[in-house]
Order: sequence, then C-alpha cells, then structure tokens
Amino acid sequence: MRIQLSLSDRAVRDAKAYMANPDPEQAIESLIDSYGALVSDLRKLRSRVRQFDDESAELDGLVSKLRVVAALIEDL
Repeated sequence: MRIQLSLSDRAVRDAKAYMANPDPEQAIESLIDSYGALVSDLRKLRSRVRQFDDESAELDGLVSKLRVVAALIEDL
C-alpha cells in the first residue's frame, strides 16, 4: 500500500543524508524500516549496561572483602 505524505524539505534532506540515498522516496522508506532495528538495538544495549552495572557492583563488593582480608593478613 502506498500513501501520499507531505514532508518538510528538512525531513527529506535529513533522510537522504542519513540513509546515503539520493532518492527521497527510498531514503524515507529505508529510514522508517531501520527504525525498528534501532529501537531493538537500544533495548539490548540498555540491558547490557544494566548487566555491567550489576557486575561492577559485585566486583566492588569483592574488592572490599579482599581489602579486609589483606588488612587481616597484614596484622598477622
């Protein structure tokens, strides 16, 4: 299905630049098609960053415990 859209010159110019496609119709269609993949990738990245945060907190706890052990050994 094809529909007619009224888009600003800026929107068309940006779509052509982002998609490296001189054809306005194809550039806009490609841009819209790639949006879903972009959102999916962002969700995966957010999940990975949360995982890094959790791992970092776990490592901080281990480092604290190791410092306590090191201090106990030093006191011997």
